[in-house]
Amino acid sequence: MSDVPEVLEVPAIPAPGANAEFPRKIAVLGEIPFAGKAVVKALLEKGMAVRVLCPDDKAEVAARSVANLESAARVEIVHGGLDSDVRILEAMNGAHGAVLVSPVSMAGRIYRSKEHLEDVKRVAQAAEKSALRKLVYHSSSSAHPESRARCLSDAAMAESIIKESRCEDFVIRTPPLMGRNDGLVQSAIEAMKKPSPFMSIWGYGGTEFHPLHTEDFGRCIQRVFSDEPNGLQPNMYLAAGPERTSPLELYDDAAEKLGRFKFKFHLPLFLLRMVSSSRGGSFAEAVELIFELDDSRRAVARVDNDTLLGRGAKLMTVRQTEDEILAGAQ
Repeated sequence: MSDVPEVLEVPAIPAPGANAEFPRKIAVLGEIPFAGKAVVKALLEKGMAVRVLCPDDKAEVAARSVANLESAARVEIVHGGLDSDVRILEAMNGAHGAVLVSPVSMAGRIYRSKEHLEDVKRVAQAAEKSALRKLVYHSSSSAHPESRARCLSDAAMAESIIKESRCEDFVIRTPPLMGRNDGLVQSAIEAMKKPSPFMSIWGYGGTEFHPLHTEDFGRCIQRVFSDEPNGLQPNMYLAAGPERTSPLELYDDAAEKLGRFKFKFHLPLFLLRMVSSSRGGSFAEAVELIFELDDSRRAVARVDNDTLLGRGAKLMTVRQTEDEILAGAQ
């Protein structure tokens, strides 16, 4: 019998995300029912696990709705909102990274607009305490510290907060997102369905932007957390849809699609600003966004679609989004 002790071989633990047994876990926070669920879907399709912070049943239903039989076990739900440091920490516990989803639409920030900067601070602090490797902030392509629209100036300040965190920080800027319940393409369709032959348009309907579909947005976020050759480095990236459009064109596209016609009355911006000075709140925010979201009026950073989605990636168009929304209504 040999005096040399037997050496036991201990199997190596796979790196997170290496296989289905140890999937990489990503915390998804912020707005869930519209854009957040697209992020959850993209992460699950890449084989990752998600832990979603859900403030209500609607958010939980949305998060679970994109999972199939195989991926359902990789969805964890933390009940709570961004107003709770404890719940944010619970969502991040043991996660590889986190993403804060916060879309800006033509009417303003979709989720917790007034509390946004405080939410961002809580998320950044929790990310440091949890020793997350990667932290992603969803910003607006029109973010600017001197913007008259609060949601856009807040976005610029939030980007600075995220960059000061001790994580690998990523900022993904996008124009308004489109998809079911987007307050954009769907709003144009619903306006055209109304029986009245008349409608009003704020300003002159010429605000130009490149709307990005939520599923394409989800794929951009997924790329941040994927281990791929030439992976993304911490930085600011801009993703944009495949075509430039405007509210007026969205109305015209919807009218053509539905075979409808309406007489349009344009409300000048100066008149809207006079009214908003007395009404304030969300109305004033929407008025300022009429031109602030126009990506042809401000120098926009280089679009990183090829970096985020791959060269030649096919993105959802407005017409395809219209078909998707109309099919869902049937």
